Amino acid sequence: MKKLTTVLTAIVLFVSASFASPTIDVSAKIKAEFEKDFSSVTNLIWQTKDNYSIASFKMNDQEYSAAYDDDGNLLVVSRYVSKSQLPLAVTHALNKRYAGYTFSNTVIEVSAEETSYVLTGENEKYSVRIKVEASGFITIMDKLRKP
Repeated sequence: MKKLTTVLTAIVLFVSASFASPTIDVSAKIKAEFEKDFSSVTNLIWQTKDNYSIASFKMNDQEYSAAYDDDGNLLVVSRYVSKSQLPLAVTHALNKRYAGYTFSNTVIEVSAEETSYVLTGENEKYSVRIKVEASGFITIMDKLRKP
């Protein structure tokens, strides 16, 4: 359950980063930890959601989000990747379990306790959002019957 919460937090990170408001001040402790974890970033925007401080930034021409708790602990880092960048075990699991589904080319890569990937896909009857661990283990987050 904790892992699912982490993934959902990561999704919120990206959605909230898309609608970023003006940057806010965060504690010196969190800023110091961020600077240790990430260097050479651009377009840094800070937000707070619940008990998290969320940094949205660009590094090496890629957009990232990172969430920190109030003690400055890095909780999760997420970024968009393309379907072609998925590990072989993930691709194999998708092909085996979701053979009739078409998945979006945009995938959210979530790095917390382990790396996992959040994908959305559909077939004629269903629309799904799933989390696939790097090992290939799949968890269904949402499954909706199409009208």
